[in-house]
Amino acid sequence: MVRKIAQGNPRAFIQIMSSMFEKARKSELTPKAQHGVLREYAHAFCESTQGLESYGPTIYQELATVGFFLQNNVHNGCLKAAGSNFMLKFDSDMSFEYARKWLNQAIAYSRIMVDEDTLRNGITKETEYMLSNVYAVEYWLPMRSDSSKRMVCIKNNEIVKYTVKSPVQKKYPLENQISMFGGDYGVY
Repeated sequence: MVRKIAQGNPRAFIQIMSSMFEKARKSELTPKAQHGVLREYAHAFCESTQGLESYGPTIYQELATVGFFLQNNVHNGCLKAAGSNFMLKFDSDMSFEYARKWLNQAIAYSRIMVDEDTLRNGITKETEYMLSNVYAVEYWLPMRSDSSKRMVCIKNNEIVKYTVKSPVQKKYPLENQISMFGGDYGVY
């Protein structure tokens, strides 16, 4: 299972195995303890997505949406065959152009997997994506693709712009001030 979650990344493999050895040093390494180590790694990996440059918070938010959608599809209702693959449906060309930026970064940082043709030619509106196995662990999804793709709708995918203003200092009239030391109100 460790090799499957690491997906060929030697650093991830070493990090997971190091956590396993540390757990084995402190207590018995039961299957439940191993599962706990893998869940902790998956959670930390998914949370670290927020720290990726440029689009980290957007990737985190969008992949959480996809993860919960797929999780509900797998675990709610009757038992059915499902995987961690999905397609995105965009409401406009602008949504796709904006999403292309964070999708490319998510692919580059191994949060999403795509086929070799997509890696060579770039993503399109018809691209099929698959959550990485680490995300599959985080959202309790099967670590395989399914023949029936789930469509996830991305609506109005735009950056929310906001400005941070310094707090406004209110000026109170001096005649309403109470002095702790008695005397004139305006003298400090």
